[in-house]
Amino acid sequence: MAGDSKLYGQKPLLKGVTFIQAALKQKKTGFTTLEIIEKECKKNRGNPSIMGYARPLAKGDERVEILKQYNKESSIVTGDHLRLANEIDQVMIEKYNESININGYASAIMSDFGFTPQETYQISTLLTASGIIACYLDANERPPESFLPLRCDDIDYQGPPPREVPDRE
Repeated sequence: MAGDSKLYGQKPLLKGVTFIQAALKQKKTGFTTLEIIEKECKKNRGNPSIMGYARPLAKGDERVEILKQYNKESSIVTGDHLRLANEIDQVMIEKYNESININGYASAIMSDFGFTPQETYQISTLLTASGIIACYLDANERPPESFLPLRCDDIDYQGPPPREVPDRE
C-alpha cells in the first residue's frame, strides 16, 4: 500500500507515463512543447504541477543525473518520449523554475521501451517489493524484537508537550 501513494511509488509513475505518452501524441499532431505544458497547466488551474516535473520539497532531482549517466554507459538510445521529456524540462526550467524528476525521466524511458501506463504500473510494483525484501533480510539477521533501530521508550522527547485536542460532538 505504501507504493500506491499519490506522492510516490506506482500511481505517480502511472500518471507520468500517461502524461508523456499523451504529450507525444499532441506533439506529433502539431502542438508545440509550450502549448502542451500550458494545456496541462490549465487542468491544474494554471499551476505548473505536471506529473514528472517538480518536487514538493526540493528543487531538482539528483537521481535524474544518475539515470542519464547509466543510460549513456548502457548505450540506451534516446527515443521520442525522452526527447520530448527533455524539451518539456527545458521549458519548465525557463518558465516555472521547475525541472524533470525521476518520475518524468523513468516515465519517458518506459514509454520509449513501449510499455503502456498499466504495464509500467505493474512492473513498478517490484520496486516496493524489493524494498520490503531488503528490510526483511536486514531484520532477519537481528535478534528478536530489534526490528527498529530504537524502541519508542528509548526516545527522550524534550519538545513541546502534546496539545489539547477538543472533543468532537
